[in-house]
Amino acid sequence: MASEPLALWHGGQRAEAIAEWERRAVTGDADAALLLGYVLKSGVGVTADPQRAHSWYLSAARDGLVEAQYQLALMYELGVGVDRDIDEATYWYQRASRQSCPTEDTIGYRLGIR
Repeated sequence: MASEPLALWHGGQRAEAIAEWERRAVTGDADAALLLGYVLKSGVGVTADPQRAHSWYLSAARDGLVEAQYQLALMYELGVGVDRDIDEATYWYQRASRQSCPTEDTIGYRLGIR
């Protein structure tokens, strides 16, 4: 169940939650890849690693997750973890703009970080 790692996270067991998200992401769970991208980019609960964050965001974005597409676009626009690439940023912003992303669905909201 997707909520299990979130329960670990909110219970203060961040290392365990991250390990579970990674296990799930490796098996193709796009939501887990998105969460990993977020914590790795921000350094919340783990040492920041923007390059690895990019990899997980890319995986989730290719699976159609709008927030991953948006986060990936930001990384390309700002050159965070990747070389700055406005064309790539535009591509991912356009893909994300075709969908909607209510606040309740954002990763920061789900992790309790607003």
